[in-house]
Amino acid sequence: MKSTYITFLLLVFIIISCGKKKSYELIVTTDLGDGKSAYLIEIDQNNQPATIDTAIIEKGTIQFNRKIDYPSNSFLQIEDYPQYFLFIAEQGKITMEIKKDDLPHFTLGGTYSNIGLNTYKNDIESFRSSLESIGNEGYEAQSSGDSVLLEDLYDQYYDIEKKIIQYDIDFVKDNPESFLSLLILQSHSLTQTIPNDSLLKLYDQLSKKIKKGSVNKQVSDALGIRTEDLKVGEIAPNFSGPRPDGEVVSLKQLQGKITLLDFWASWCKPCRIQSPELVELYKNYASSGFNIVSISLDQERNKWLQAIEDDGLGSWDHISNLEWYEGPIARAYNISAIPYLIVLDSIGSIIEIGHDLDAIRSEIELQLGNKN
Repeated sequence: MKSTYITFLLLVFIIISCGKKKSYELIVTTDLGDGKSAYLIEIDQNNQPATIDTAIIEKGTIQFNRKIDYPSNSFLQIEDYPQYFLFIAEQGKITMEIKKDDLPHFTLGGTYSNIGLNTYKNDIESFRSSLESIGNEGYEAQSSGDSVLLEDLYDQYYDIEKKIIQYDIDFVKDNPESFLSLLILQSHSLTQTIPNDSLLKLYDQLSKKIKKGSVNKQVSDALGIRTEDLKVGEIAPNFSGPRPDGEVVSLKQLQGKITLLDFWASWCKPCRIQSPELVELYKNYASSGFNIVSISLDQERNKWLQAIEDDGLGSWDHISNLEWYEGPIARAYNISAIPYLIVLDSIGSIIEIGHDLDAIRSEIELQLGNKN
């Protein structure tokens, strides 16, 4: 009886815990004047600001309590003041202090991401002040026709821009659990100021707990990271990569036939075991409008090329970025295990997916006719 009662209490605890939604409390202290309205703003699906709550300044304090599913970037705006005060809506008590005589330098604190955001915005402001100063000097140098000074100022400006980028990279590396790190990657994925492969490596280092919500989707989409499996009927994501001779080709260049995408690697024993069957499949149907594009997850070029030669796979197209599962093609297709096979029709629509070559062969035979 006692055991049953304890089990019941545990069940109740689990239900309560699972049903408890995360929330945050935003407490703002300000001297902007009691009685003014304060607006809590989020960015909607169309990337437009939308007011989600309002409050009144009372005794120099504004307070909001909101439930959240995952962290997001939010803003506070106060009546009669056009400035948006950025903060990160995340679980916990968030503090903000706004002073009438120094609006741009409002302070944030309380939670991990907002403490980091406060440091970040102050450091970035110093960089931007330097850029503004150089810009003003550059305007004067251009007006006076001083080309030597103008060139020197340009070099200074470019050097500071590089320092800002490096600062962002270091911040993300040092703060993998901060939602701000995800926002920084979002910004650089849009401006393309950091190479895509470098952004991918930084993204990989982020904590899983902040890889949620609309911002994460925007970042993963921009980086070509697929977060769910492909489905029959979808158009296969386009990709490009180097052939063994170094020529870069894309899927769009290679499609136009019934095409088998073959994800494999020289070190993958099941892949190597099915190599003779792929050779036979290609031999039977190549003349009927069939092609294979093999995408290798190898990391060593010599082993990749040797496997192609040893297994007699040289009759069709081969591509590899030599980056294991971290390569852009493997990411775009959310590949987590090989061999992995995808059949495409002539326009690139997926008609079959799987690890089982027998099922894949049956679909190809259905499309092109049984040659047995």
